Amino acid sequence: MQQIDLMKLYKTKKFLVIDDYAEIRGSIKRMLNKFGAEHVDTAHNGEDAMEKCEKNDYDIILADFNLGEKKSGQQLLEEMRYRGLIKYTTLYFMITAETTREKVYSAIENQPDAYLAKPFGPPALQKKLDVLLISKKELAAINDAADKHDYDTHSSERWGRASHLLGAFSLRHLVSIRAANESIQEGRGPVTQTLLL
Repeated sequence: MQQIDLMKLYKTKKFLVIDDYAEIRGSIKRMLNKFGAEHVDTAHNGEDAMEKCEKNDYDIILADFNLGEKKSGQQLLEEMRYRGLIKYTTLYFMITAETTREKVYSAIENQPDAYLAKPFGPPALQKKLDVLLISKKELAAINDAADKHDYDTHSSERWGRASHLLGAFSLRHLVSIRAANESIQEGRGPVTQTLLL
């Protein structure tokens, strides 16, 4: 997919950036605008994010793991899923400075679409978002069917392509977990790569 096509794709998406620091929210919003995004909302905590998700359908949510004293980004993801506030078609991107084994594994356990360690710059964020947007576009029919609770497995055209893509995703997921585990075990410091593609 060419860069111009990706800019058009960003332009059609609704983003929500959740972080308890205004400077971080502003920085991520500016990055997204530079990538072509036009509709970017921000929230300063879990409650603010929940209210926004009750009123809007977001395509991409970028949430900090540590949102202050109340809900974490992980708890927010769990509650949004439980309450049906995010769809299968929604990308949930966990951003964090947390690098301890327990925090990394608990974030992975809730299966956000991606995990990115702070600090990061525009190239790292855009690269991961580009990959995720393309993957979600490829799986759009499957995720849309899941959102509608249409589990007709007889549609071989829709499910055949998806099984191939999901297999590749699962392999990348396992490789990412293994890399995170090795990094932590070897004491190399912060995990600076995304764990999930």
